[in-house]
Amino acid sequence: MAGQPGRPVPADEEYRRMPLVLLQNAVPSCNLSYLAAAFMVSWVVFFVYVFFVSRKQQDMSREITQLRDALEQPGAGDGD
Repeated sequence: MAGQPGRPVPADEEYRRMPLVLLQNAVPSCNLSYLAAAFMVSWVVFFVYVFFVSRKQQDMSREITQLRDALEQPGAGDGD
């Protein structure tokens, strides 16, 4: 018997034991629209994130430039 422990199971018998859902061709295409929607949403979220990070980086760069200019002015580091 092929189901006994220690004995290898032939490949064709292993496929016969698989659930019917895995062997049907129509099942994966049913969820393809959900997969595509999730893929698109993830890319939109990624680009929104990149947009906000780049804006924050620009704001920080502008603030660093302002601080550098303020420190270069004469008497700015005296505290008076």
